[in-house]
Amino acid sequence: MGVAMDPASGCTPLPANFGTAGDPRYPYGAAGGAPFDAQSCPGFITGPDPFTKAFDAPGAFTEPSSLTFNFAIGYQASKNIKLNLLAVNVYGTCFGGTNVPWSAGPKLGCWYGAQSGFSGTNFYNPGNTFQGGNLQYPYNPVLGQIAGQQAYGSAINPMQLYLTAEIKL
Repeated sequence: MGVAMDPASGCTPLPANFGTAGDPRYPYGAAGGAPFDAQSCPGFITGPDPFTKAFDAPGAFTEPSSLTFNFAIGYQASKNIKLNLLAVNVYGTCFGGTNVPWSAGPKLGCWYGAQSGFSGTNFYNPGNTFQGGNLQYPYNPVLGQIAGQQAYGSAINPMQLYLTAEIKL
């Protein structure tokens, strides 16, 4: 599902020399309407995904699966001392999922979320070009914000080692 500019929210019309013919924001024409200046629109509405040409239902795309390996080992150093080593995120990878244009690749951005600054539907005027990156897509890869973050939507985390000692008195 995308987000679209709401022309009924008080947008300023473009000058008369801008027609809807050839304007990519009006793929089906705009009988009786005039093109609007996207920079003057104060409101937006839910719109169809320009890639599927429909409203995306929940579950319309399959996100990649992730696989992470961890291991633990213990060593009884003496009758009263036991050492434990826990290695977390020894190996992590992503695989599968729907092949989508906003994916950052199979190993980066294992998950994706809704784009907050999406411009792909009609947030632009005729002749404008998109800034590089993912602003032209309704979704974006979620890369995580904190190294070691253990939450849905984060990147594959770095390896972490924990060494503990159990001492019996």
